Order: sequence, then C-alpha cells, then structure tokens
Amino acid sequence: MRKTGVQFHITMKEMTLFLEEIMRENKLKCYGYIYFPEHQIVEINAFSTEEIKKYNEVWISREGKDFSLSSKDILTSRGGDLIIHLGKDDGEELSESAMGVVAEEEIDLLWKRVINRFKRKLLKGAYVVSPSGMKGYYPNLRYSVGAKEAYDNGIVIKPVAGWNHYELMAKEEQ
Repeated sequence: MRKTGVQFHITMKEMTLFLEEIMRENKLKCYGYIYFPEHQIVEINAFSTEEIKKYNEVWISREGKDFSLSSKDILTSRGGDLIIHLGKDDGEELSESAMGVVAEEEIDLLWKRVINRFKRKLLKGAYVVSPSGMKGYYPNLRYSVGAKEAYDNGIVIKPVAGWNHYELMAKEEQ
C-alpha cells in the first residue's frame, strides 16, 4: 500500500478556486461526501464556496462513480483517488484540512504533481498555543495566504482536533 499527503489550513474560497482549477485543467470528476446525519455522496459540477462548504470531504477521480452501489462500496472504490478532508471555515474558526492519496499500487503521477504544486503555494511555520497559554514553535505547519489573512483578521486557527490553537507567524515575527 502506498500513500502520500499534506495537512494544511486554507479558506474554503481558496479551496474552491484550487478545485475548479485542477478540474478544468485535467478534465476530472469531483464528488462531495457528507458524513452526518446521513451518508451522502454527490457529483459536484458547479464550484462555489457555499457548495464546497457543505461537504466533509471532496474526492477527485479520473473515473466516474457508480451511484447504484451501496455507500460502503462507493467508499471502498475511492482508493487511488485524491481525497481532500475539508476543515471548518465558519467565519470564527478555520480548522485543519488534509489532502492525500492511498493506493494499492503506485500513486498516480497526476496526484503527486497536484499535491506538490499545492504544497509549494503554502506558507510554513506557526506557534502552537495550549489553553493554559504554553507556546511552542512548530516549523512544519502549512497554511495558505488566505488562512494567514484570516488569522490577521481575528479568525482562530485550530488543529483538526483538540483545544490548542495556532498563531500564524514566522519565528522571527514573534
């Protein structure tokens, strides 16, 4: 089994633009997945920030999905697809997102290129702050320009889980 991926903070507006760009350039299929209250998987044909915010995950695939299959079978058929877990972006908090691929054999070269191109656009480095105020620098935290702007405008930057938050600034800015 092979896997690759990246974790990052990004606004849904930026994610929407990124998805639209890679879909247009590569003529791919895009699916939105909602976990709760009921599993829902839909093909996404029109890209808007409000549309993308509805989903917990977005899948990018070279092939169409068979919606006559059970949800479980559709979920298992996404192996080898580019999967993006979307973090929360509600105007108060911006939580961590992730993009990656898990494949039985080799990872599709297109997905490697997409992930690497995406990573090159991200900024790095932030302070992790605990609820008690303890602070430590984490040089590998990745985030978009829009996430930095959101932070500068008072949006709380959160990990995918837990009580900590991040201060998006380079070590020398402190």
